[in-house]
Amino acid sequence: MNFKKAGLILTAVCLMFTAMGLSGCTGKEKVKVVCPENAVELCVNSVVSYLDAGAGVDVGEYFVDGEKLGAPAEIVWGSAVDGLLGYTLEYATKKDYSDKVTVELPADREWYDIYNLYKGTRYYVRVWAHNGIKKYCAESSFVTTDRGPRVMTIDGAYNTRDCGGYTTTQGKRVKQGMVYRGAALNGEGNDDGFEFSITRDGKKYMREQMNIRSEISLLGGNDGHSTIHSSIPMYSFRVSGYGDAFKPDYVAAYRALFSRLAKPETYPTYIHCQGGADRTGTVCFLLEALLGVEMRDLICDYEFTTFSTLAVIGARSTVSGLYAPMFKEMNDKLNEFEGNSLMQKTENYLLHIGVTADEIASVRNILLD
Repeated sequence: MNFKKAGLILTAVCLMFTAMGLSGCTGKEKVKVVCPENAVELCVNSVVSYLDAGAGVDVGEYFVDGEKLGAPAEIVWGSAVDGLLGYTLEYATKKDYSDKVTVELPADREWYDIYNLYKGTRYYVRVWAHNGIKKYCAESSFVTTDRGPRVMTIDGAYNTRDCGGYTTTQGKRVKQGMVYRGAALNGEGNDDGFEFSITRDGKKYMREQMNIRSEISLLGGNDGHSTIHSSIPMYSFRVSGYGDAFKPDYVAAYRALFSRLAKPETYPTYIHCQGGADRTGTVCFLLEALLGVEMRDLICDYEFTTFSTLAVIGARSTVSGLYAPMFKEMNDKLNEFEGNSLMQKTENYLLHIGVTADEIASVRNILLD
């Protein structure tokens, strides 16, 4: 068969499937879909008020009694299809839907809440209505805001968010979906009465949707296998938070940790201590500072633990309460190093403890757009 004849056959096949409503979006008069008109906030309103307040506020005054902080984009639709059997919802960040997520829904379901959206991103949405003979489709789109941390809603996981999405002082952007932070997934290190235990659905989501390739525990002990799945490695480092990051007892662990973060195969990764608050907060502060994240965003990411279950043992405020002096000590220690910016000071701290220049360059290359 020559190429010209093959091309004609392929064109005919595509036209046939399009006519059947199985390729492209046809029959728009039969289906309507509505997406949010305004940019979608990724946090609940009570948390958005903290973001609106700006720098220097006491996060403890905005405490939210509950763990569900993430806000969804609500998609609604309807159809006039005879013999309707169900709907297929597809949403994607690429216009050609090559990265689409597909959700099958019954005929009596005409809405869906999409959680865990990327910050500052346009999403494309289409809904197919099918009756066993033909499919009908309608399309729309929406955008998300660029504010605050990307809070993650995962069944059985706590205090979880993405460390990406921030614009740096150098005008770059920290990649989303690469470094996640949160509490231990299986109650590891539990000595405060918290019952952390990720569910089967949560594990499946982290493995298949978040594509987690490693777990990093800051609790010490031996390396092993992740709670998420036995095929995922767990790397263990015994660190302590705040000013302890600069003490000889923990320097080796911080050096080894950042050496691990310099390896591409580590990503996407999930970093945790017990509650994802102090040790995790210190590590993520140093990592984000190394990437050039603005101080306001660094503080916001740290203080967001206040909106989690962990807040019962104290708001992670940088201006008042038990943890403010600890945060100040860490920041003061970092500022003792040379540099014209916090990014340079963090780099010099890491060089001082033995992280190599090549490893620092690798971390930035992996995590910055």
